[in-house]
Amino acid sequence: MTMDSDATVWVSTTCECLVGLVFLNASVTKLRDASGFVDSVHRLAPAQVAQWSRPVAGVVVMLEALVPILLLTQLTVRVGLALAASLLIAFTLAIVDALRRGAGVRCRCFGAAGLPLGRRHVARNAVLLLTVVAAGVTAPSALLSVGGTQLALAIAVSLPGVIVLVALDHIIDLFAPSVLARVKES
Repeated sequence: MTMDSDATVWVSTTCECLVGLVFLNASVTKLRDASGFVDSVHRLAPAQVAQWSRPVAGVVVMLEALVPILLLTQLTVRVGLALAASLLIAFTLAIVDALRRGAGVRCRCFGAAGLPLGRRHVARNAVLLLTVVAAGVTAPSALLSVGGTQLALAIAVSLPGVIVLVALDHIIDLFAPSVLARVKES
């Protein structure tokens, strides 16, 4: 392996870890607050399809749980990245539509957070989508195809990013409570 290919595998592995851990967290926390997530899907959905909120919510959770599984093997890593990108684009379009309509839907992306969906959620999805693209254009490595030490290091390096992305609303609340108080009041 050349130095360039080592670097691209390293970047890809780290990006895959970040994406996989974020999607794993999203699916698990949605299951813990299933009724809240179904309610958010209902509020996000156009009136014509709102009756399908429960099955749509179930499919979303299953697809999110599938992403980290697909990132594990060389045979399925590209499918996992494509699924992650597709979900992020769909989520972003739903958020933008909710913002356009003034729906005031609460973020249930990672469970029972209480803040309304906003531009920060669009930005978070954009960061995740760029991470998926970075993994895809480097050298999708499949998490099980790299050595244990490299995988452990990639997980360790990606964890701060995972924490920031997953806890974004809480971090903003911690550092800018007055801003969030105004958002909650409006």
